Amino acid sequence: MLTVKSFFMEMLGENTYLLHDETQQAVLIDCGALYPQEQQTIANYVAAHQLQLSQAWLTHGHFDHIFGCQWAYETFGIRPLLHPADEHRYQHSGEELQLFLHQRVDIPVPPLSGYLEDGQRLKLGNLEFEVIATPGHTPGGVCFYSAAEKVLISGDSLFEGSIGRCDLPEGDMDTLVHSLQTRIMTLPDDVRVYPGHGGSSTIGHERTTNPYFIS
Repeated sequence: MLTVKSFFMEMLGENTYLLHDETQQAVLIDCGALYPQEQQTIANYVAAHQLQLSQAWLTHGHFDHIFGCQWAYETFGIRPLLHPADEHRYQHSGEELQLFLHQRVDIPVPPLSGYLEDGQRLKLGNLEFEVIATPGHTPGGVCFYSAAEKVLISGDSLFEGSIGRCDLPEGDMDTLVHSLQTRIMTLPDDVRVYPGHGGSSTIGHERTTNPYFIS
């Protein structure tokens, strides 16, 4: 049975997720823990539940989703998986952060442990997740889907009542809408969606209420 634990990150309201099952195997998804108290909260949860945190996955390479990657590497020895189309963004995320802060900030990140590809199967304990490519918010954006648990980690591709912004470098709204319509809105109605910002939803709710999918 899958447990999805969400951690709210203060700087830009990013959701970091820690997923684990009855084997105590765990994965950290989109670690945006910038501040020490945020990092400690994650570490405390791992310790309290006696988890074996051995993986890190990224839905995309934007700075608010990778702030904590270096900390996670130093603390747990985990290096993230990322789609190769976002590797440059991951390595140079400070340049995009400059658009918001109007000053250059270096964001240290560990080397990637490997690359994600569309259709790839990722193991977490007794569970399996499918990598679904959803480019548009960024070229390398992906979602992680567990058909057995009816869970989708959607990153910044799909939000409750909206979709990811496409006005940042290499964003493309037509591509994102097409990605979601053809790859995500085809999933069962009762799949629970956990986005990179905001509250959770379901595929059925988004299909019938999200203005980007109502014809």
